[in-house]
Amino acid sequence: MSDRNSEFVFLGFTADCVDVLERALLTGAQCSAIYVDDAKFVPPAYYSSISQLSDWAELLGVDANTKIFVALKLGVDSHQDVVRSLVSNGFSLIIIDPSADSLFAYELEMIRTESDAVLIPMCFAGLSTLDIGTVIRKIDIRENILTRLLSDITAALTRDLIQLAPIAGESKYLFAISPGTSVPISPTAEIDISITIEMRNSTIIQWSNSDNNHATTQYILSNEQTVEPQRSFFHATTDNQLAIVFSMSNPKLSPSWLDYAKARETAEMIPLSLKRGRQIELFETHPTETDAFKGVMSGVGCFLLLLTLAVIGLFWTFDTIRLSDLRDLHQTTKSIPTTTFAESSPIILRLWPVYPFLLFIAFQFLRGIIKKTKSSKTA
Repeated sequence: MSDRNSEFVFLGFTADCVDVLERALLTGAQCSAIYVDDAKFVPPAYYSSISQLSDWAELLGVDANTKIFVALKLGVDSHQDVVRSLVSNGFSLIIIDPSADSLFAYELEMIRTESDAVLIPMCFAGLSTLDIGTVIRKIDIRENILTRLLSDITAALTRDLIQLAPIAGESKYLFAISPGTSVPISPTAEIDISITIEMRNSTIIQWSNSDNNHATTQYILSNEQTVEPQRSFFHATTDNQLAIVFSMSNPKLSPSWLDYAKARETAEMIPLSLKRGRQIELFETHPTETDAFKGVMSGVGCFLLLLTLAVIGLFWTFDTIRLSDLRDLHQTTKSIPTTTFAESSPIILRLWPVYPFLLFIAFQFLRGIIKKTKSSKTA
């Protein structure tokens, strides 16, 4: 193992981080700092390593190969700014049990592509065909009785989709039903909900939180097998992930950050499905810098076209108003033989309507500065 890949720090520290810290140390790596505002989960042996979260900018001066484990709440604007800055500067971020919404997740993916940063979601161990021993076409998920708020439901479904991805793949359609629930859903409202998701490999996932007899999450497979998914990092899969993280400069793990973003986007379609009362189709594409460029250019093109037409219309109106004055002037000049007409405007000025469109065409060459997508470092 290379020593330069053996140092790591924590940004934020939750209960799940205890297992990650202990298992990371077993790989021979060293924890150099823990940046937190609340140190209640930090083991006493590491109190000397604690720094205030507000001092996170110190990380911008460390070696780029230092691994940064992020356990911040990514729904908080200030925490998003921290992560955004680190990704922009090309650092290696391992985000523990991520909670970012899909919009921010896709934004980070675009920044990662530009900066060549490493961005990895560290999720709970998923299922595989080795675990279940057969191909599954239907999965019933019985969520625990405490998952009632929409935010909790969104996070839980995201987690389930990621853990089931090795056997179920990506989502294609989502349909949610919650009788008696008004839309928009209040953030504090507790709801019973049933969600049906059709995957691209034709697997059907039925997700429900209405069974009050379950204190833990259960997956009931079509072969009548019942599985309780992992909900901690005290697992051999974590050891395998950490071994890869610390042994490579550009580790490739599954799921990728893009996989997380797609799973989160699927879960965020719940309110839309409830509002429309029908299934929502989920597309395979995702936002990219090229898409953003095309959107901006479409807006700029429409603006220049409307501006040019507006100016032409304004000049036409102005000339129409002056028409009678010009007629009188023309008659006057005819009655005075010595009068000469002023030279017409240079052609370079008379071609002004063309210039905005030439400018727009020139803008298209800006696309060349968009970095080509490289092989994913988040896979």
